[in-house]
Amino acid sequence: MPEFVSYHSTVSNRGALAEHLLREPELLAVFEGVGGRREDLEAIAEAGKQAALLSMARFEATSQRMTAVTRVKTALAELQREHKAILAVLRVVAHELERAGAPNELLAQAQGVLEDQRARRVRAQPDASGARSHRGHAREVIRLEIEKDALSLLELVELHAALARRGVTVARLEALRQAADALGGQLTLRTASEGKRQSSLAAERGAVKELKQLWSVCYRLLRLAAQKDARIDAMLSEAVRPRRRSRRD
Repeated sequence: MPEFVSYHSTVSNRGALAEHLLREPELLAVFEGVGGRREDLEAIAEAGKQAALLSMARFEATSQRMTAVTRVKTALAELQREHKAILAVLRVVAHELERAGAPNELLAQAQGVLEDQRARRVRAQPDASGARSHRGHAREVIRLEIEKDALSLLELVELHAALARRGVTVARLEALRQAADALGGQLTLRTASEGKRQSSLAAERGAVKELKQLWSVCYRLLRLAAQKDARIDAMLSEAVRPRRRSRRD
């Protein structure tokens, strides 16, 4: 059976059992009577407290990560909608300019923005090992492409009047650029929050592993003490991981 590596009720009950025996002289005497020592329980109790604190830190880091992920998804969706709306107007404006005999260089620049589909249709591609690219990388590619399109349109001054007549003002283009730039900061925060979550998870697992080792060393003594006192037996039953039933049960 795989060993548990994260904090849960069984781990919590182990620390609680040690703390309870330390608080109750009568129960502590039973434990010491079978060869246990106060220091054994103190080590288990301290490891339990540490595991609990690190579990709380992991939950907090996970919550922060989920908040960051939600903000990134919302901001990216809004950014893509605005980008798509502006390109729809640009397509009409480019057609009008072509019919009006606008310079080929200007038309080519406008068409270059329209033909760049990467900002709207990015898919994670397999790498050399066959694994798919990380979603965070794909989001960053989308963001960079949208920011590039916004800058390109801001630089195409010759298009501004025609775009403005259809509601795409310079201010709107600048807002698109700023939104894409701001999303970059949110993506950085999301990456940092994931790193914090992974770090806290590793620390929690380390603390649980240490508690498991301390518990394993003292378990037989605790079992002997439980045989002498029903109160210890009741608490010990809550601190032992339930066994899986066999298929015949």
